[in-house]
Amino acid sequence: MHFYEEICRNVGGQRKKEVTKKERQLGLHRVSETAQFINGDLYSEIQKIIYNNRNHTIVVSGIWESTGKFNSFSSNIINKKQIGIIRVA
Repeated sequence: MHFYEEICRNVGGQRKKEVTKKERQLGLHRVSETAQFINGDLYSEIQKIIYNNRNHTIVVSGIWESTGKFNSFSSNIINKKQIGIIRVA
């Protein structure tokens, strides 16, 4: 995927899929964001949405919390309504 790297790891005996936005500049700081999916079907569906719209601005809503690393945030994705695509002509 364009600006994203996919990660699949085993967390607490459960297979967890994640999409991590590579570090980007936000003001003076570099920020890393990870969207976490427990449901594999939802992950696949949203992966296609992100890939098919990679040339547009993608907005991911959620409760973004610190991962414990400096400038690194994570949110659980439970519904595809959390993904918004902004198309600029």
